[in-house]
Amino acid sequence: MDPIDTLLNTSDPLQRGRAHLTLGRQALERGRPEVADRHFNEALRLMPKDPEARQCVHLSRVSGSSPPAPRRGWFKGWLRP
Repeated sequence: MDPIDTLLNTSDPLQRGRAHLTLGRQALERGRPEVADRHFNEALRLMPKDPEARQCVHLSRVSGSSPPAPRRGWFKGWLRP
């Protein structure tokens, strides 16, 4: 199981939300905005007060542009054994 799948199956909504943000960005990079939109909406559902999740949903809906890159280092710590 890869790290993203592990995070999607965790009980922590913050970790699941972050995983959905990552998957949404990857979908945009691959030219799949409809998949990205689903991931961003799920991230917002899991983290309704998170400004990054709100911004990703807003940008994907309004302008179709890519959301900003994630804050440096937020994901790195999750991959430690």
